[in-house]
Amino acid sequence: MAIKNVYCYQVVSECDFAKILLDSNYHQPLPIDKKNIEIKYAKDNQDGTITGIFVATRRNGIAPAHKPGEEDFSAIPLKQGEGLAYPNVFLFSKKTGVLLLEYNKIGVSAKNICEYFDELQTINNKEINLSLNILLTENAYKRIQNLTIIEEVEIQVANPTNILREEYAESSTIKGFAKISNSLNATKSMSFHVKSELKDGGINKKNILDTLQDVLHIGRKTSGLKVSNKFVVKGRTTSEDGLGELVEDSINLFVDRIKGQFSLNEPPILDSVQEHDRRKGITSVYRNKLKEITKIIGYSDSE
Repeated sequence: MAIKNVYCYQVVSECDFAKILLDSNYHQPLPIDKKNIEIKYAKDNQDGTITGIFVATRRNGIAPAHKPGEEDFSAIPLKQGEGLAYPNVFLFSKKTGVLLLEYNKIGVSAKNICEYFDELQTINNKEINLSLNILLTENAYKRIQNLTIIEEVEIQVANPTNILREEYAESSTIKGFAKISNSLNATKSMSFHVKSELKDGGINKKNILDTLQDVLHIGRKTSGLKVSNKFVVKGRTTSEDGLGELVEDSINLFVDRIKGQFSLNEPPILDSVQEHDRRKGITSVYRNKLKEITKIIGYSDSE
């Protein structure tokens, strides 16, 4: 029995993304990141969701067959144009505008999906401009809001020169550090750690929240290199014992994201992408997380 992780993303697009997901003109295979990506089994469900599977087919670097303890290695027989298929089941909620995506390190990433639809908007002459923004837990947002004072912030963003070149950044903080990275030719990552004294009132909370939103949405475009984005806030909040003392708190925003899991009975050798079982699994995650997702979307809109 395999355990499959599911992550949640808020969809931002210039079109009706639900219609795009159900339109066969947007299901064609395209070469993205050394694999061919396509959409299979897209289905409009009665509960207001759309489910389907992103299939990544790899035809390069396929490992040979081998029996442990023996010396023979042999190529896996594949017909012309064939490769190995790696699925990611997805669920899009038309009510909340949130996409749930099964994690498959060999399959498609959120970044790959955005690149896929970028290519399709050119082919079909339709503006999509898709962004998939990481959805943080309600608790993570609230803990930052409840900090009486912010003392330290540590941020790391991958491929920072792209932030300026593609104009991904919106907050003045990220733009400023991206300019420094660009002048130093820091193409791999940008990392900074800032502190403030308690007596000076700490770090500006509003600017930190603006910077957080920036980091969350640029991550889908700048995560091509193997460098993890990072956003850690450390500060103090008033104790709950009524004594008015300040207690330390540390919030790691890329750990405190909405995620779920489902179990999948995978045989040793697969003869399908297990569409039915994957669809059932991700639907159970959606039902389990819907209340929390709805709170976050409403909470975000009120900020």
